[in-house]
Amino acid sequence: MPTQFVKWIKSAVNNLIDSERDERIKAIAAGISRGLKEQQKAFSISQFKTQHQHQPKELSDAVQLVWRRLLEKLWSDQVLTDKENSQLSWVQKSLELSDAEAGSLRLEFAEQHFRTALAQAMEDGQLAADEVARLHQIARSVGESADSFAKRFFRKEGESFLRGIFQASIEDGGLTSEEWLALVNTSQQLGITAAELQHAVARPAAEFVEHVLADAKSENSITADQEAKIEWLLTTLSIAPALASYARDELRILHSMQEIHLGRLPSVPKPAELECRAGEIVHAVTTATLIVVRNLSSGETRTAHEGRLILLDSRMVFHSTTLAQSINYRKFVSHRGGADWIEFQIEKKPLWGIRLQKADPLIYPILSKAIALSNQTAVRKSSEVGSRHIPRDVRQRVWTRDGGKCVDCGATDYLEYDHVIPVAKGGSNAETNVQILCRRCNLKKSDHI
Repeated sequence: MPTQFVKWIKSAVNNLIDSERDERIKAIAAGISRGLKEQQKAFSISQFKTQHQHQPKELSDAVQLVWRRLLEKLWSDQVLTDKENSQLSWVQKSLELSDAEAGSLRLEFAEQHFRTALAQAMEDGQLAADEVARLHQIARSVGESADSFAKRFFRKEGESFLRGIFQASIEDGGLTSEEWLALVNTSQQLGITAAELQHAVARPAAEFVEHVLADAKSENSITADQEAKIEWLLTTLSIAPALASYARDELRILHSMQEIHLGRLPSVPKPAELECRAGEIVHAVTTATLIVVRNLSSGETRTAHEGRLILLDSRMVFHSTTLAQSINYRKFVSHRGGADWIEFQIEKKPLWGIRLQKADPLIYPILSKAIALSNQTAVRKSSEVGSRHIPRDVRQRVWTRDGGKCVDCGATDYLEYDHVIPVAKGGSNAETNVQILCRRCNLKKSDHI
């Protein structure tokens, strides 16, 4: 690289990085301060500029530094008196600062002290009369009323301040009507309306509602008090319509889940195409796709049928133009599902699937509970004749020995007591001849006996 080019680069860098610049500005500021102290109102920055040949930018920065230092000094007691305001006026004139330049920094200091005073005043959660008076005094220092200054402060950074207060009020996981009223009253003392407050705390309020809702959902149940509290939050905090609608839907689902868990399944009108048996109750109806799996000699086939899934108290019905199925719950070997899908197996059949055309978190819980109610117990005996003769103490020891799960696959549901050697083939009810199998494994075993 040419030597001359290197010199140019070094010169440019030195111009950008001037380690002595700050010291020069401080020295210029010290000279201006001496002039103000000695000459008072007679001081003129124009005359100072003529007497001292300083760089224009450095002189401008020094003037700003003098102005800032004076504001820091006068604001040291957190309030400006009329005498101090008068001093600021003639200093501004002597420094030839425009109203915009001087006012910007004055406003910055006023906002800083307003914020500090407000934070101190809010330590006990409310504004006392003397605290309000102090805020008014700070506002007057920049020629404004406390209300107008509070609105200015609110527009600039008050939302984050109010959000902070709101966040602190809900840290214990609860927000009472008294706490909210105190926050509203405090805001109104600052000239902030309830609507402006609601807008300011909209995001943390929404997060708080989600948190309360999640707590209730984790318990899979909700009390009347919890439901009333969430409804109060949705109404009082003016939660966004979309979130409020979602929250109320979740409340409805929670309430329904709780009823289902207790065995109180819903009742719905009977579909026109369904022929009900005497006394049958329809619990749910939804559009769905039934995927039927068949094992043929040529291999496995899958056929999808569009239709309606109907859940009754003793059976599941699927009705479409291409297929009609009615399956008694006692024939279910296993099942699992989610909000928009169900997989199940019935005796001596492959695994079938159902896809709900519209997700509904209640359909599978209704089916699961209906099956449980139909079967009555978690453990069903493998044969009506043999199982009746397995003594209770034998069953208890077998249950303990096998750990309450299927000895073949480890399943913990749809369990049955099984004779290793069937009673029909000479098997006894002795503990050594009894085991626990799930219904699926028991059926597999039966196929091979």
